[in-house]
Amino acid sequence: MYDESSIVKLLGKKLDTWTLPAKNWARSEGEPVICPKCWKLKLGVYPTPVDVRLRHLETGTSYDFVFRGGVAVVHEQLLEWLRPYMRGFVLGRCLWEDGSPIPGYHSIYMRDALRTRAGQDAEYHVCEVCGQAGGSWGATPYALRVEIPVGDVFQDQIRVLWLSSSLARQFPWRRFSDQKPFSIPVRDEPLADDPLPARPVRD
Repeated sequence: MYDESSIVKLLGKKLDTWTLPAKNWARSEGEPVICPKCWKLKLGVYPTPVDVRLRHLETGTSYDFVFRGGVAVVHEQLLEWLRPYMRGFVLGRCLWEDGSPIPGYHSIYMRDALRTRAGQDAEYHVCEVCGQAGGSWGATPYALRVEIPVGDVFQDQIRVLWLSSSLARQFPWRRFSDQKPFSIPVRDEPLADDPLPARPVRD
């Protein structure tokens, strides 16, 4: 079980730019693996690789989630650094709209998705199609210890990347300068006003 007091999000420094899938990609090629309602990967997809076609990827991106694409994209240099610390991950191809490969990039998702939480000011919802919970943070974001996957590298449900606090201290932030850290606490029990029940993850 995770035994540190916080987890750290890799927060891209880009302003008002998104890593976007090709138009209608999720509704055509992505349809078998992406929920058409909430845009998350469907449960049970692992370990199938998911190739993604993009219409925009900011120059210099080391890692980013694909907006409404179900996966993230990672540069091979960051992947090389992270690989010894990752468990249960799947790589796919990262392509432009015309099908040509994007040099140096892979699509990536992990078997288990971290669920970030908050108190009563959060806005939770459960997808009526795939049944996965999602929502937005309030003023008290946190993670529940029993829900954190084993290891030091995690993805949340939209494939944003998180690190254990000890790994974040080793992370070469200057080398991957498009990212900055954002930390949230890890709790042993849910906040009293958190409406979601605990959901243990697999070992």
